[in-house]
Amino acid sequence: MRDFISISEISRYGLQLSDYQQKNLEGLRKQFAPFAPVCKTVEVLYISHYDDKYHAEDVAVFLDYKGYLLRAYKHHYTDKVYRFCLVEQYRHKHTHNYTNRNEMPNKVGKPTPAKMDIWLAYLLNEEEEKKAYAQKYIDEETAFRAELAKLGDAVKWYDNGNRGHIVMNNLVFDFTIEACYINKTVKIDRSYDLGLSGFLQMADNKYRPTKQQ
Repeated sequence: MRDFISISEISRYGLQLSDYQQKNLEGLRKQFAPFAPVCKTVEVLYISHYDDKYHAEDVAVFLDYKGYLLRAYKHHYTDKVYRFCLVEQYRHKHTHNYTNRNEMPNKVGKPTPAKMDIWLAYLLNEEEEKKAYAQKYIDEETAFRAELAKLGDAVKWYDNGNRGHIVMNNLVFDFTIEACYINKTVKIDRSYDLGLSGFLQMADNKYRPTKQQ
C-alpha cells in the first residue's frame, strides 16, 4: 500500500515528521506560496504500510483549485514555471495506449485564476477523453466475454480469467484479453500430418477426428 494523508492527520497513524521531512515541507511551503492568492495549498505525507504498521515516506504540497487536487511540477528543477496534473486521475487498463493529442497550455510562472482555469479545463478534458477511450475497449471486452459465457465449460480459463482456449472439432481457439486489445488465434489441434484428404474435409467442415485408442 502507498497513499497520502493530510499532514494534520499523521498523529492518528502513529507518525511524525523527521527533521529532514520537516525541512522539505518548509521548503515546499515557500516554493508554493505564490499560489496562495488563487489556490488553497494542501500539505500531505505519503505513507506506506508493511509489517502491520504505517511508515512515513515523502512530504508534498498539492494545490486545491475549485475542488480539484492538482500537482504542480517542473520540467527541470531549475525551472521557474510549472505544469500541472490531477492528483486523482481516471485509471483503467484500457487507457494504456491513450495519448493526449491536445495542445498543452503554457507553463505558469505567476499564477492567476485565468491561467489556472485554462489548465483545469485541459486536465478535465483529458479525463473525459481517457474515459471515452477506455469505454470503447471496455465494451469490446464485455461483449467478447458475454460470447464466451454462452459456451460454458467449453471455455478453459487461466491467467486470472484473462487467457483461455476452446477446443472444438479438432480446432483450438486461443485468446488473450490484453490492455486495449484481444488477441485471438485459431490452430489445428493435431501435431501430426492429417494428409490432404483430412485437410480438404476440414476446409469443408466435414472432418471428424478418429478417436484415439
